[in-house]
Amino acid sequence: MPCLVGACSGSGEWEGLPPPDTRQIGLYQRACVHCHEVPGSGAPQRGDRTAWSALERQGIAALVRSVSEGKGAMPSRGWCPECSDADFRALIAYLRKAQP
Repeated sequence: MPCLVGACSGSGEWEGLPPPDTRQIGLYQRACVHCHEVPGSGAPQRGDRTAWSALERQGIAALVRSVSEGKGAMPSRGWCPECSDADFRALIAYLRKAQP
């Protein structure tokens, strides 16, 4: 039986993800901002709906795994060795929703 992209990607999983707390915003400012707010870095930019719409189809678990393992120029744990998977979920949610 064929499935719709939205249904198969877990699109509902994006609803209700907690926003980052103050500590997580600090982690973002220390570890993420240097790539995710620098055009041309190769990283999906904060609030770039086109880039994040494509990434959302992979699902949150796959994106957390990409951060944990590293992808492209991003090293494993994304310059944030102290970040937990919960931190990464909150930061990914922030990156995809925030307006640049």
